[in-house]
Amino acid sequence: MDTLIETTTTVTLKLAKKEALWLKGLVQNPIGCSIEEEDPTSKEIRRKFWDALIGISHVE
Repeated sequence: MDTLIETTTTVTLKLAKKEALWLKGLVQNPIGCSIEEEDPTSKEIRRKFWDALIGISHVE
């Protein structure tokens, strides 16, 4: 018997600019470790957040 179960969760965040800038600053660098110590999964997730927020800047 072959079985395939796929689950996907979609979350849409609506952030104020101040909140988006805060999140962007948070994910810019690893949390609680150096870049060399960061596990690949955390690095990938952090990068996805960074890429989603790349267009947000302090400049109006």
